[in-house]
Parts: sequence; C-alpha cells; structure tokens
Amino acid sequence: MKFGRFSRIVAAGAVALVLSLAAPSAWSSVDDDPSRDMSSPPMFDLFILRPLGIGAGVLGTALFIAPVAPIVLITRPTNIGRPFDKLVLAPGRYLFVDPLGQH
Repeated sequence: MKFGRFSRIVAAGAVALVLSLAAPSAWSSVDDDPSRDMSSPPMFDLFILRPLGIGAGVLGTALFIAPVAPIVLITRPTNIGRPFDKLVLAPGRYLFVDPLGQH
C-alpha cells in the first residue's frame, strides 16, 4: 500500500492527537503526593511558558472581543465577567502577577 504525502501528514496528525489526549491521564497518576513541589524551573517558565502565556493572552482577548462578548451581552449580560475572567484576566494574572517558576 502506497501512502501519499498528504496521507502521511494526516496519519501523523492523528497519532499526535491520540497521544496528546492519552498523555495527561497517564501523567496524572504518576505521583499524587501533595507535599511534592510541582513548580517549573524559572528558566523554563521564562523562556517557554511565558511566551505561550503571551500567545494565550492575545488569543483570549481576540476571542473575547470578537465572538464571545457580543453573544454573552445579548444572551446573558449579567454573566459577562465569567468569560472575561477566563479569557483575559487569567492569562494577564499569569504573565504579570504570578512569580517565575510557580507553574
């Protein structure tokens, strides 16, 4: 059976998706000791996690402004704070308030 280039890409993407969905459940049972410090190294936090946090903040703000805010304001105006907190404030808190190495 001969696979084309597109088929290989689709197969690799499917394998990556399956592995990414299975990995968190396997990792959660590794060590459930609450006394163990689960923080990340500060350099990993600074160079990997914080740039990802910037991306999450930009994407969350864009998602909040364009599709989420108008729909929530029309349907449930009193609940506007819930998506705002999750999409805008949480990444902002992570970037500007939380200390390095605490995630």
